[in-house]
Amino acid sequence: MESRADYLAEELQTTVTDWESLEGATDRETFASSWLAIQCASIRGCVQAILILVDSTTQRFLPVASWPEGGAEGERLADVLEQTLAEGEGMLVELARADGASRYGLAYPIMVDDECLGAVAVEVATATEGLLRRAMESLKWGT
Repeated sequence: MESRADYLAEELQTTVTDWESLEGATDRETFASSWLAIQCASIRGCVQAILILVDSTTQRFLPVASWPEGGAEGERLADVLEQTLAEGEGMLVELARADGASRYGLAYPIMVDDECLGAVAVEVATATEGLLRRAMESLKWGT
């Protein structure tokens, strides 16, 4: 069984690697994936996440990164992403329970000069209001 110290050392190494990838990113996909991984590492109880950005050619919002990479359940976050894009503000919604635990969808738009360029959404498994508040703050300041 992995000790708490081993777990923290592994998490720290993963975070350092993500920051290095972000710093050395030469394309949008690498940058987006690294940025999203850093966001997820800062949110306790993060289960999955998705980042969508506006496509400059089609002007449609398209997924550019997911966490964990290759995650297949992004559809659980579709409604909260749509709400965030429509309202232009952060959202918190209760999702269907999974594995017997309460799940929540959190999302924030990515705004530059009052223009929405995308949004990020995460699913968290947590039971306390304090952890949800911290997760929302972390996501807000990350965007």
